[in-house]
Amino acid sequence: MISPARVAVRPCQGMIEVPVSMWVVDPDTPVERLSLAVDVVQPLGVGVEGKGIRRQPWSSGHVGTAELVVRVAPWVRLGGYQVLITVADPDGGSSSALLTVQVVGNRPPVATPPFLHGETTLTLTPGGIVRRPVVFQPIAISDPDGDPVVLEGYGIPPTYAANLSAFLGSLVAMYTPGGLTEEALCAAVRNEDVFQDRFSLVLRDRCGARTEVPVLG
Repeated sequence: MISPARVAVRPCQGMIEVPVSMWVVDPDTPVERLSLAVDVVQPLGVGVEGKGIRRQPWSSGHVGTAELVVRVAPWVRLGGYQVLITVADPDGGSSSALLTVQVVGNRPPVATPPFLHGETTLTLTPGGIVRRPVVFQPIAISDPDGDPVVLEGYGIPPTYAANLSAFLGSLVAMYTPGGLTEEALCAAVRNEDVFQDRFSLVLRDRCGARTEVPVLG
């Protein structure tokens, strides 16, 4: 007997290849003597290849897994696709089950909260303007599909969002409200003006999904 199985595949960069196992049990014949066959009629863009049947080391030889490889083209539409898998013993007995290939879409990265807000104080001294650190509220970056997330924007080279705190710390030295000149900035400090500046960071996963994070300061 072979048990049905389901696998989720998320194609985004070329042909995706995913290994799949289906449980096989035969009380009369060692599973290593069984043959494995994949239905020749398969959905367009979805291919399943049988690699063989592997015996489970903890069993007496009558329990194993049918090892298969699923390949999905990047242009396949989202949805479920089924392929019939059959195992047979030397005496002609057989068992079949469906392997369901669920082609799923890509989800963009998530920022919580969906924005960044920072504040800093500039002090005018005889030696010039002293820029205090820009303090941002905590923010969590994640990807629903488990992809690594790349951070882009504000004139920086792409970097993994895991380094977001390091990037925000670098704004201590490079952040100038409104792009003001040093002279205009000195006048603003004397007048105790409050300036607001804004830009955006972009979060991108390995499949190209993007999320824009507004930064307010």
